[in-house]
Amino acid sequence: MCRSPAISIEPVRIVTALSFQTLANILSQAGTFTSLLIVARLLGHLQYGKFAFVQSTVITFNTVAGLGLGITATKYVSEYRLLDPGKASRVLGLTSIVAMASAALFGLVYLVACRSLIGEGYVGAMQIGSFAIVFSTLNGYQLGAMAGFEAFDQIARANAIVAIANPIGAALLTRIFGFSGALAALSLNGFSIWAIYHFTLRAQCRTWNCPVRYRGFWEERSVLFAMSAPACVSGIIGSIAIWGTMLMLSRVANGYAHIALFSAANSLRLMVTFFPNVLNAVMMPMLNSLLATGDRKRFERTFALNVVVSGCVACAGALVFLFFRTRLLGLFGRDFIDRDGVVPVLLLATVIEVAACSVYPAIFVYGRMWRQVVTIALWAATLLGTMRFGAVQGARGLATAYVGAWTVSLILYSYHAWSLNQRAQEPAP
Repeated sequence: MCRSPAISIEPVRIVTALSFQTLANILSQAGTFTSLLIVARLLGHLQYGKFAFVQSTVITFNTVAGLGLGITATKYVSEYRLLDPGKASRVLGLTSIVAMASAALFGLVYLVACRSLIGEGYVGAMQIGSFAIVFSTLNGYQLGAMAGFEAFDQIARANAIVAIANPIGAALLTRIFGFSGALAALSLNGFSIWAIYHFTLRAQCRTWNCPVRYRGFWEERSVLFAMSAPACVSGIIGSIAIWGTMLMLSRVANGYAHIALFSAANSLRLMVTFFPNVLNAVMMPMLNSLLATGDRKRFERTFALNVVVSGCVACAGALVFLFFRTRLLGLFGRDFIDRDGVVPVLLLATVIEVAACSVYPAIFVYGRMWRQVVTIALWAATLLGTMRFGAVQGARGLATAYVGAWTVSLILYSYHAWSLNQRAQEPAP
């Protein structure tokens, strides 16, 4: 039997979910950060720069192949798991089928496109990344569904296993096979996560009496246009823009050295965004449930809490990492020295990014994802345009481009949140 509907968000529920999601992200980022340190030390400065460029290409394909299915699963599972379990089951069936088809298609496209994307010298190593694309695509749908069920404790358990296995796999494969081994570790990590999430999601579906249902799944195809399509388009635009800036950076003098430095600095950015991302991941399904059940007062308080806490944590984290930036970059190797002030500029961009992303849930919960497409398009245009003129500054130019892009996004997200809330409070005709 399904659980009885809960129409409020109790503080203990928020704290419990936040604790598990915090643990999950700590384990995930610790495993990723440790793996990158190991790969950087084993490959060396320039080889690591090449690895970072190839990894960026793989991530771009992952984002496009995901088709926004993760956020779609989160949206509709969190909204209907109590109100209409049958609809939630059909949405799960629809998203799983689309995910499998997309994983196969983009994995194949990636194999074919390797030579033109990177060049003759890296085709063999690049092709290994196709497996990472396949499993990462499937992982996105599964993780989104588990977030919709608010199964943050299970996500934490899965990340604990991967956090231990990932650095070990990266160390062994990179030491034995070098550059190709480092990329093989990405695929192995994707497979491990997929296997764990697969069985965990099946258990959650049984618990909530919302099994993945393929019969009648096409009845829910409207969610693809309302949620998946705009999320996919946004992901494509954003990923191409990010990959494009990395391509620009690779073509300047000592390009791979600049990529290596920016990749290391970006690790500090990821640590600053760590808790705000956790908070967003927890709050979005809860905000969606509150809006669906009509509890507007709690919705507004929870939304404001997300914005304020995220901003304060980001500012504090940026100051800490700014102070310790030299020592932290030194962990990647002796050649990772920030002579041009890349880290301070990127940390400024990170604070603005967190502020923007804390306001973004308004677009998500109101189901106005096509507004997200407009916002990301302007974000990408600003990023690429600024980088076009600032590429001569190398990694610092890219960091500056992110400051401009996230400033534009913050302004647009704030407007969308205000307008959508105003419209929601207008009396029905």
